[in-house]
Amino acid sequence: MESNIYSFLEEGQVLIDQKQYLKAEKTAQNMIVLFPDSYEGYHLRFLIFMKKAEKKLGEGTLANDKKTQYKVARLYLDEVPDRFSLTPQYLCDMMEWYIAQGKTNEFLSLVESDDRFMTVIPNEVLKLKYRYLYEQHETGSLDVLKELITNYPDVDAMIALMTLYFANQQYDKSSKIGTELLENTELTNLQMYLVLFYQIFSFYYLSDKNPTEEVAGWIEQAGQKCIEIAARIGNESVCQEVKSAISELFIEMNKKGNE
Repeated sequence: MESNIYSFLEEGQVLIDQKQYLKAEKTAQNMIVLFPDSYEGYHLRFLIFMKKAEKKLGEGTLANDKKTQYKVARLYLDEVPDRFSLTPQYLCDMMEWYIAQGKTNEFLSLVESDDRFMTVIPNEVLKLKYRYLYEQHETGSLDVLKELITNYPDVDAMIALMTLYFANQQYDKSSKIGTELLENTELTNLQMYLVLFYQIFSFYYLSDKNPTEEVAGWIEQAGQKCIEIAARIGNESVCQEVKSAISELFIEMNKKGNE
């Protein structure tokens, strides 16, 4: 019976979680031998040393051991055969090696100088670039999001742009993206909850907090649906926050309606 590579990968990931790194290394080596045409064994070997580098001081880790583990992880990446040079997971591992160490400038230099990244995994590259630029309050984060949406249609990027416009009180632009997503895109529960939440408040603010009967009806229906989806997601604190915010909005709308 032919071995299943994904059962090996699952076993290796369990061993990593249990900090049984030597056994995990053996599993990775077996995968490389048994499945020479797959990158998964090399990926598992990379993960082992990245996880070892994450160990906190006081867990038997010397102060400079993190650097050692990252160095070993990089050596293994450099040993990956050329036939995997365009494999998406290999390129993601390359980016992760820089990001995990906070080497964001080196990461940006890498993806801008090596055409493979934008050719093979443009979505992943642009998402990481956006996250870095946004967190560092650097200019250009909005341009990155727009490129991601325009050239590499990405729902999560559209939602991120929607929330960014909302935070900047550009409710018209936020609501246009929300309408596009709701009318033309298949959304997961989490995506639907986020889009509905920001769309509800965008419509409310666009109406100067005095929506027409039709808009108020939509807001109420969408608000109930948003609360229901938030409950299904299973995060109790998020569900309560959403329910509280939307309930307060309903109370405010009803007050204005009775004036």
